[in-house]
Amino acid sequence: MMFAREDRLVRWNIYLGLIALALGTALGPLQALQYAKVNLYGVLSPLIRSYYQGLTLHGVLNALVWTTFFIMGFSIFVTVRMLNRPLHNPGIAWAGFWVMVAGVILAAYAILTHRASVLYTFYLPPAGAPDLLPGRDAVGGGDVDHLG
Repeated sequence: MMFAREDRLVRWNIYLGLIALALGTALGPLQALQYAKVNLYGVLSPLIRSYYQGLTLHGVLNALVWTTFFIMGFSIFVTVRMLNRPLHNPGIAWAGFWVMVAGVILAAYAILTHRASVLYTFYLPPAGAPDLLPGRDAVGGGDVDHLG
């Protein structure tokens, strides 16, 4: 296969994006049920305790993590095929991927430890845990290096 190294990176990006999409989508019905006065967040406690924490996870996973990882995987897939050449430096692309993974872990830790239920916006001024915004920045910064 001509782009085997790149395809491995593409797969990892797409898989992680799809996992984020599945988890985020699974949280969507909880919000609808909350509006119908059916509170299932107690069942998920202590992991997810409140509507706003669930909303934060839903938004971060669907609007940020899914889209960023999918876009990076798709971009690498299309770029190497359109240019008909491999990535110049796959090591930099993998480093960018791992920076993004570290950012997701940092942000997930802040959200799951109940210190950052600030929805998915992440806008300034910073609200929530001090490790939430660096997590966001790592996800956004890691995608810059992906095309190596």
